[in-house]
Amino acid sequence: MDTSVCVLDAFVIHPEVKQALSNGDPVVALETTIVTHGMPHPHNINTALEVEGIIRDAGAVPATIGVLDGTVHVGECASYNTS
Repeated sequence: MDTSVCVLDAFVIHPEVKQALSNGDPVVALETTIVTHGMPHPHNINTALEVEGIIRDAGAVPATIGVLDGTVHVGECASYNTS
């Protein structure tokens, strides 16, 4: 009997990440500490986007993971909320 818990409604996975996972393409998970409290603005956003670019240049899909209003977001962080 499977006793694992899966709450898919609590996750928003960007289509690019879903597609890469489905294709077996490399995906690199990143966390958002650098954006939320690791560096001052705007260096935090610029650094996060630079890291995502390095990952893309290496042939992988960046999947930055963050929680917004109780929902886990995976990928699509080019539009970081800077407010």
